[in-house]
Amino acid sequence: FWAMISGGAALDRETEEFWHRLGYAVVQGYGLTETTSLISLNHPFHTSRGSIGKVLPGREIKLAEDGEILVRGSGVASGYWNGRELQHVTGEEGWYRTGDLGALDEQGNLFFKGRKKEVIVTPGGMNIYPEDLEAALRQQPEVQDCVVVGLERGGNAEPCAVLILRDRTPEAAGGAAVQAGAVQGMVQHANETLAEYQHMRAWFVWPEEDFPRSSTQKP
Repeated sequence: FWAMISGGAALDRETEEFWHRLGYAVVQGYGLTETTSLISLNHPFHTSRGSIGKVLPGREIKLAEDGEILVRGSGVASGYWNGRELQHVTGEEGWYRTGDLGALDEQGNLFFKGRKKEVIVTPGGMNIYPEDLEAALRQQPEVQDCVVVGLERGGNAEPCAVLILRDRTPEAAGGAAVQAGAVQGMVQHANETLAEYQHMRAWFVWPEEDFPRSSTQKP
């Protein structure tokens, strides 16, 4: 046993680094139901950390102006059958809009930046990817889990951290005021690793032991 393949959801950077430090190859792949197979895959001996790999033969990708990943190729489904007729899934020139946001480096490695519908657009017009902020929050030892959501602000939004703390006992909380100060410090430390426009100025502590989760365990 020397390698593992991750797919189906974005791989947490800390998890990837943990297994790499132990000497295992962690290979990420990327694909969608509509593409019927993988779009990109990391080479097991030449992985790019944090990347979902390079595009496989027979597939083309390009990034739209807003960063959305567009895919074209023989593996892309022709459409959905709704019981009466076929609804095409591809648009102009056969490109399928994945709904995912990505970036490409100079070596052609593809990086997943998040779901397009989950991007937070600030009043200043800047795009914030919740995954980047969540990664910064998870670096704080007191944070067990977190989710970053957008709070509406004048037709746009600002990022808000929702936190589950590792120690939730009343003694650890030390009262509401003490806990509020401690959590503010955690968020501030996370902000110090982020760009100014990414800073979280609102936060909540989740009162239950875990978030509501989907069947794939996503909050």
